[in-house]
Formats: sequence, structure tokens, C-alpha cells
Amino acid sequence: MAAQGWYRDPYGIHVDRWFSDGRPTRLVRDEGVESYDDPPSSEPVEPLVPVPSHPGDNTDTRRADAAIPVDEDFWLRDNRRLGRGIYWMVWNRAQRGK
Repeated sequence: MAAQGWYRDPYGIHVDRWFSDGRPTRLVRDEGVESYDDPPSSEPVEPLVPVPSHPGDNTDTRRADAAIPVDEDFWLRDNRRLGRGIYWMVWNRAQRGK
């Protein structure tokens, strides 16, 4: 399988470099900040080491043309949180007014 995703920069120039279909791209990452820098025309000096993705989150390896999963319970949870916040504000004001 060809390298796909973030790998430690085998050229030693940046922290990470994005690979697509086994080839290095110009997308690089240093301290979490992404930028562009074309890969050198020379061979890599270090072996490919995959960058571990965040636990439970593969958003850094999602294809740009992939559908974004929809959290159907988002609005329900958000409205419950909002309702609790309003209830707390009303209760708190009532307690201070006593």
C-alpha cells in the first residue's frame, strides 16, 4: 500500500509532510501549523514514519472530497445545554432576589 497521510518529513526540513499515493507533496506541518514547501528533488534521507493520528479522530486523514459525517444529535444536545443554561440563570437570579 502506498503512503497516504501525514508522515515525519523524511527530508528533515519540516516536522511532518503529507504523502499522497506514496509521493511526498508540498503540504508540510510544523508545530501544528500547515504551510507549503515543495519537496526536494533528492531522495529522502530518513525512512517513512507515519504520524499517529489523534485518538478517535481521523480528520487529519480524511479526503477532501469525502462526505463530512453529520452528527444528528448535535442540535438536540445543544438545545438541552442551552435549556439548562437558561434554567440555571433564572434559578440563580431568583435565589439572589430572595
